Amino acid sequence: MTTLLILAGGLGSRYKGDKQLAGLGPNNECLLEYSIYEAVQAGFKQVIVLSTTQYISLLKAKLAYLKKDVDLIFINQFEHDPEYPNHRKVPLGTAHAIWSCRNVVKDDFMVVNADDYYGLDAFKNALNFFKNRNLGEYGLISYTLYKTLTKNGGVSRGICELQNNILVDIEEHTQVKRINSEIYSKESKPPLDPLLQVSMNCWLLNADLFSRLDDFFALFYQNHSSDEQTECQLPGFIQLLLSQGIVFKVIKSQARWFGLTHIEDFHWCKKEITRKIQSSLLPEKINFL
Repeated sequence: MTTLLILAGGLGSRYKGDKQLAGLGPNNECLLEYSIYEAVQAGFKQVIVLSTTQYISLLKAKLAYLKKDVDLIFINQFEHDPEYPNHRKVPLGTAHAIWSCRNVVKDDFMVVNADDYYGLDAFKNALNFFKNRNLGEYGLISYTLYKTLTKNGGVSRGICELQNNILVDIEEHTQVKRINSEIYSKESKPPLDPLLQVSMNCWLLNADLFSRLDDFFALFYQNHSSDEQTECQLPGFIQLLLSQGIVFKVIKSQARWFGLTHIEDFHWCKKEITRKIQSSLLPEKINFL
C-alpha cells in the first residue's frame, strides 16, 4: 500500500501560529486537507498525519469527516522520543518524524509538509514513479526556485545539484528571497540562478530505508540526547544516502508553490485557494464521491 506521510509537527516559529490548522478554504479547510484530497484523487489509499501532542487531538477532530473515505492514521512524534513521556519540548526533527512511522509504513511512501501546497500532479507523478521504480531507487519531486518564493520574507530551500535528473547534492539555504530582480540567500554571496531546482521536502521513499534510518537516528541521539534544540533532519539523512551511492531520481514539477511560512502568507494562500476553486481545480467542498 502506497502511503502519503504528512509532516504536521513543526512549531512554526516564523508563522507564529497554528499553521497546520489555518483555515484557508471556504469551509475553513487547511492546506493539508487539500493535500489529502488531491492525493486520494491521484490514487493514494493510506494517509499518515505526523504531529505532536499539541496538535494531534485538534487534527483528529478537524479531519474526522475523512475517516469514511480515507485510511487515516495519526502518529504523535513525541511518543517516539526515547525518553517519552519525559520528552524534550522541541520535536526531534524531520528524519526522526519519519522514523516515528516505522511501525506503520510497510511499502512505498511519499513525504510532504502540512503547510505547503504541492499540486495534483505531484501526487500523480509520485504514484507513477513508484509504479516504475527500480529496487533501491528513490525519488524527489523538485520545484523551480523562482516559483517557490513569497513576497513576505525569507524561506528555507534545499538547493539541488543534478546530473541527468539524478540528485548529486542538496545544500540547505536559508533566508532565500527576492531583492529587486535577483534572488539571494544567507549562504550565497552571488545571486542564485532562479531556474535552480529546489527541494520542498517532497520525497519518494520506501520502508526498506528504515534500517538505515535506525542507525542514523541512533547516532544522532547518542551525540545530542542532552541538546534541546539540535534536530535530526531529513536532508542530513538524504546526504548520507547520496554519499553511499544511493540513487535519487528527480522529477521536476512545473507548479508554482504557495504555502504558510510567515503570518502575512495567510491572505496570499487564501487567495490562491479561491483562485483554484474558481478555476475548478479544487472543489468548493471536499467530497470524495
